[in-house]
Amino acid sequence: MPYLAFVRQLFEDGQATLPSGLEDLTVGQFLERRARERKTRLPVRYVYPAQNGRWTEVVDRPLDGGGIMTLRVDATENRRIQESLHALVDSMVDAVVTIDVRGTITMANPATARMFGYQAMELLGQNVSILMPNPDATEHGRNLGDYLRTGKAKVIGIGRSVVARRKDGSTFPVHLSVNEMHVHGARGFVGVMHDLTDLRRAEERLRAAFEVIGSGLALYDRDDRLLIHNRRYAEDFPELLAMAPLEGRLRRDIVECVVRSHSSDGHGRRIEAAMQPRDFGERRISEPIKDGRVFAVIQHVTRSGDRLVVRSDITADRRAMEQLESSHRRLEAQAAELRFLAESYAEARDRAEAADLAKSEFLATMSHEIRTPLNGVIGLAQVLQATRLDEFQREQVAAIVDSGRLLLALINDILDLSKLDSGRVELESVRFSLADVANRVAGNLADIAAAKRLTLAVDVPGHLPDLIGDPTRIQQVLFNLVGNALKFTAKGEVAVKVKVAIENETSRRCGLRVVVSDSGIGIPIEAQGRLFRRFSQADSTTTRRYGGTGLGLAICRQLIETMGGHIGFDSEPGKGSTFWFTLSLPVAGPETSPALEAQRSGAAALRPLRVLVAEDNAINRKVITGLLSAHGHDLTLVENGAEALSAVQRSVFDLVLMDVHMPVMDGPSAVAEIRALGGGYRDLQIIALTADAMQGDRERFLSLGMNDYVSKPIELDQLLAAMARVTGSAMPVLANGTKPAASAPIVLDGEQAEAMSDLLTALNSATKESKPPLS
Repeated sequence: MPYLAFVRQLFEDGQATLPSGLEDLTVGQFLERRARERKTRLPVRYVYPAQNGRWTEVVDRPLDGGGIMTLRVDATENRRIQESLHALVDSMVDAVVTIDVRGTITMANPATARMFGYQAMELLGQNVSILMPNPDATEHGRNLGDYLRTGKAKVIGIGRSVVARRKDGSTFPVHLSVNEMHVHGARGFVGVMHDLTDLRRAEERLRAAFEVIGSGLALYDRDDRLLIHNRRYAEDFPELLAMAPLEGRLRRDIVECVVRSHSSDGHGRRIEAAMQPRDFGERRISEPIKDGRVFAVIQHVTRSGDRLVVRSDITADRRAMEQLESSHRRLEAQAAELRFLAESYAEARDRAEAADLAKSEFLATMSHEIRTPLNGVIGLAQVLQATRLDEFQREQVAAIVDSGRLLLALINDILDLSKLDSGRVELESVRFSLADVANRVAGNLADIAAAKRLTLAVDVPGHLPDLIGDPTRIQQVLFNLVGNALKFTAKGEVAVKVKVAIENETSRRCGLRVVVSDSGIGIPIEAQGRLFRRFSQADSTTTRRYGGTGLGLAICRQLIETMGGHIGFDSEPGKGSTFWFTLSLPVAGPETSPALEAQRSGAAALRPLRVLVAEDNAINRKVITGLLSAHGHDLTLVENGAEALSAVQRSVFDLVLMDVHMPVMDGPSAVAEIRALGGGYRDLQIIALTADAMQGDRERFLSLGMNDYVSKPIELDQLLAAMARVTGSAMPVLANGTKPAASAPIVLDGEQAEAMSDLLTALNSATKESKPPLS
């Protein structure tokens, strides 16, 4: 008998259908096939749709004497419930994931895909460990196996905060609850995850707000467990410091500790009783303790059940009753402010200055990305300077280094305009020759002047002494002014003249007036008022004809004013322009300071060191090797923080040069792991090498356990000076008294020589085709 005819007899409307290809099978053939497909013995269970919109579940069971017993059940309601359940799960804003006993994901709702950055179908069939960072991901399988084997639940049915991992590798905090489930006899697990990122940020802002308040503050949840407190809350009572950490402890235990140690006779019971009510609103307590101090405690229970406690020492107020009312008003104001903060801190993140944060993150990223290749250019050029070069080659390489350093200075300011706006530009204070700075600028722009058949003259008094200041910033300003003069001059000359006046022989300060004049087109009268504004030029045709962004003069003005000087100009259309700036700088004495001496003789102050270099970028490793190997230092190279951690445990090093951004384990994590080893590892000297050079980066890395900081692109003098600082700059030279290895020329291997040849060719071509700098 055909199986389709058999099944249709079971339906009232006679319109049951079978999957394609099964219509011609007999009853026996159909059941055998179903058994093979399901890889199980009869009975066989299946659900069919009927044309009347209902669903029927059919169970076929074989009889011992032959034949089949068929059980038919109307499954329409179950089917609708399942569809409603799926719709409900799909509409949830929290991530919902189900897995089988092997940890394979069997279902993930759309919120999971959005939260973790996957497509929904990418997750199905994957092991749930892809949603976890290490070490949780590697331990997940073992924990699941232990539970299935022993039945001992550690996290089943318990909500907890964990760290999750997105598809791009980034991590974020979530609240996770896991429960076991059984569907049609199959065992599995369902997990629900809520993203805590916004809550954590709000908690950090709340914690920061707590710390600026002079009173002791604490926030308890509805279960009376301490969520957040400030330092003052524990410092008022040393017994609480001994209980650290206080987070997670019951309020009852904290109160009992204070009452047991400090309450006067009879007062303890009143204090404890007064702190028990859970009614909504405020409660004020004021009881003296044994040492005579008096604390005012204000408690506020929010509508959500959380309790905010404000505790303030009012001993002086109690002793001076006339000030008590003022103290209470102050506490009430604080309580009102904190009450609003406690009830609305989850929304406080929406009021953050998102634009400034995005700008800072963009500038930091761009600074890092630009500095990394620039480190290769400047670093390899410095390595090339130490090789055997003829005079022409040496001049070309020196031009590469100078141009790279000037480009670096420009990048620093353009990428960190916010630092210029706030007046927080970090200025160097080093010994330098203004004549060298002026001649270096003229040398860099000589080809441009020659191409336009212009005379470029530099007049610096021969008696000008060495000064103390920031030569890079001065060179940047001078480069911009001379470049502009060349850009807007078609014939004639551009002249740089330095005028000097010793302001005070006692204070040894030198007044400078630096003048850059040209015979160019001049500046229209109507445009002179906006000349130092950002992104502004003489007229709309200037950019098209001469190029530039209109940013250079604005930066020059801010740099000169930051150095305490003034900048201005005089110009007449058709008759040229004269730009000038004035500075007052200290005159360098005949004896250099230890810091300056270390800068000049960094190599001579160092004995050969055993140095571990952790750097993931191959070009940067070549740069560091080329710079330091020539100075007699023994280098060991690794490519990430994990390898650095292993290396310091296998060998002894004098210092570690640690990159910050590395795969597997980054620099700060590696430093934390090394310090955690204890013993001598706490004193191991570690210098951060990083392209992160934004405001505050140096302080941040030092706070993470680094001993010093060198930004990329790496300057040899700065690197050697930092090495001297952390290892002791007074160390002897080579033990046998011979000259340091730095005096020997470097011999490049084949790969390095080829790379340097390509670099010189490209830069030489770029130099010949260069245009005047942007204004």
